[in-house]
Amino acid sequence: GLDFGTFQTKVSINHLDKYLQKHEFFEFGDEDNKSFFLPTKVFILNDGLVKYGSYDGQNIKNVFNYFKMASAEDKRFLVASEISNSIYNYKNSYEDFSPEFLAVLYITNVLLLIRSQYDKKINSETSTSLGLFSKLRKQKVELNNFIVRMGIPTEYSKEANYLRRRKFETILLISEMIQKKFEYSLNEYLKQDVDNLKKIVIEFNKQIPSNTNDFEEFLIESQLSVFPESAAGLLYFVKSGKLERAKMYAAIDIGGGTSDMSFFNVLPNGRIKYIASESYMVACNNIYLNYNSNTNRILENIKITEDKIIKLIQNKGWEKDDNYTESVLTVRRQIG
Repeated sequence: GLDFGTFQTKVSINHLDKYLQKHEFFEFGDEDNKSFFLPTKVFILNDGLVKYGSYDGQNIKNVFNYFKMASAEDKRFLVASEISNSIYNYKNSYEDFSPEFLAVLYITNVLLLIRSQYDKKINSETSTSLGLFSKLRKQKVELNNFIVRMGIPTEYSKEANYLRRRKFETILLISEMIQKKFEYSLNEYLKQDVDNLKKIVIEFNKQIPSNTNDFEEFLIESQLSVFPESAAGLLYFVKSGKLERAKMYAAIDIGGGTSDMSFFNVLPNGRIKYIASESYMVACNNIYLNYNSNTNRILENIKITEDKIIKLIQNKGWEKDDNYTESVLTVRRQIG
């Protein structure tokens, strides 16, 4: 399960074979610096190579973020969110690096990190049966079979939902094709410079079926799926057993870039009946932007403001900051 976030990304693994019912969050990083979150950032280095998540080297040419939200943008989304000039419009920020291209690169890196980690686990478990293992490696066959599900911002409009879902399904499909091209090798993928990756993404995008039936079949064969972000979280409520039956509920996920709402019923038999979802481009980022004032509404200042507000809260001084309390109230009114 892939939570592709505006600021950071998180992954949950559900084992479907001998580890039946075992769930675990994936840990990014090395032994000395592990985290359940990977920053949603792409770094282009001076030599053309690409780094992902966190990188503090000195040879950085460009740093890209917010491409998840820019990928989701369309006119209907902006109208529903009542925002005339979106802060996520990538045209002035990304030059020829489209947000969809950056999303493909980032998601490919995340999925290869996971595959490499679980291949290592299989390697250690099969050390006593080297004959079979050697045969598998010679055939260059994946040691694990992955089913990938990703949550995305959604709209009440069926047409808008369809278009956005198709866009993110295409991003996932191109990512899967890239992984196959490099035989699921993270090391081989990280050796590619950005110009070569551009060519690969353009070529694979041309190979995506335009016919709906063929596209859906391709998606099923690749075991990829896309769900509404807030609806994806309903599984927790189902398993908790704390919801009363025969009642209607709403789930709200307020993130960095969007506030996602889902409406659902709990049926008498305890099952969930999903009704609708909608996303608004009003969330935590807008608190920071309002705090910066309307004359300084640019993305580059969000991180600085976020750090400032975190310190303000930690020092218990936020109640005395009228600018902060008014910014929060403004966003609350917009979401409400």
